[in-house]
Amino acid sequence: MDLSKIANIGNLSLVQVAMNTLTNRAEGLPGLGVLYGASGYGKTTATIVFANKTQANYMRLSSVLSKKTFLEKIAFEIGANPSTKNTSGYFDAICEQLAITNCPLILDEADYLVSKTGMVELVRDIYESSQTPILLVGEEQMPNKLKKYERFHGRVLSWIPALPVSMEDAQVLAKVYAPKLRIDDVCCITL
Repeated sequence: MDLSKIANIGNLSLVQVAMNTLTNRAEGLPGLGVLYGASGYGKTTATIVFANKTQANYMRLSSVLSKKTFLEKIAFEIGANPSTKNTSGYFDAICEQLAITNCPLILDEADYLVSKTGMVELVRDIYESSQTPILLVGEEQMPNKLKKYERFHGRVLSWIPALPVSMEDAQVLAKVYAPKLRIDDVCCITL
């Protein structure tokens, strides 16, 4: 991703602040965060930009992930080498690698975790074993979906609602993606 071609809108700053809160938290505070909001708010772009700038670990989830494939993909992303190629081996290698590097893990499309038995608890187990910040990124109902997982929900330090595009954001977006487009302060669009 060419970072020079990314519009620096409010949600980029929001992700930076949220991740700083998680990584610089006081001893004893939980290190889980949830960034949530409507589709199209730029959550994915903002987290990818953050990951690229900071070397944080980023993984986009999908509907086809099982526990083992989830762990395999995280292990690949973070460079963990399990001694055995089973679920337990991947889990141990991931937790060890995250604890050593302390590089945050960003899990995008995290709504898929909620729809699969045991996945939210698996993420909590990874966090508990590594104490490395983990940010879940999901749609606007993500906080409500996570309420039924009390042990996870209670460990979330930061609930971050993604922001809709402001007038300032729209002007920045236009400069980057549609330089011939002009947006007046009264919201008139001219070409």
